[in-house]
Amino acid sequence: MHVNAEAERLGLRVEVVVAPQALAEATDVAVGILARPDPPSAMFCFNDSIAYGVYAATRELGLAVPGDVAVCGYDDHPMSALLTPPLTSVDWDIDGIVHDAVRLVVDSIEGKPRERRVVREPALRARQSTDVPSGARAARRADGGQEP
Repeated sequence: MHVNAEAERLGLRVEVVVAPQALAEATDVAVGILARPDPPSAMFCFNDSIAYGVYAATRELGLAVPGDVAVCGYDDHPMSALLTPPLTSVDWDIDGIVHDAVRLVVDSIEGKPRERRVVREPALRARQSTDVPSGARAARRADGGQEP
């Protein structure tokens, strides 16, 4: 898996966890992860819906975003900018993808030469959910895992 290889290259500890998109189920998964004795300092979610579950889990556990855990989503749903704090997310340009897909289909129907592959670059929408952690967990990590 590319995620694990890149994490190893960067010296990061990464765990890939499957989580449903439904809010209640995503929240349950996030609570299980964040309630561990050595929880992560950041969570990257493969869509914003799962990130909403992480936000709910932090509220349930009395944790702060980003003070205790940084959160990043993927798909930049319009609601993500309205959360408190606003969710950092990756915009994969769904409108551009749809446009390219329709163009490829129309070109194929019309017998025009077509591209075999179209690459679109995603864009990071950096917001306050990934600011530098300043909460108790950040202090504990800086102190070698001891309580502040």
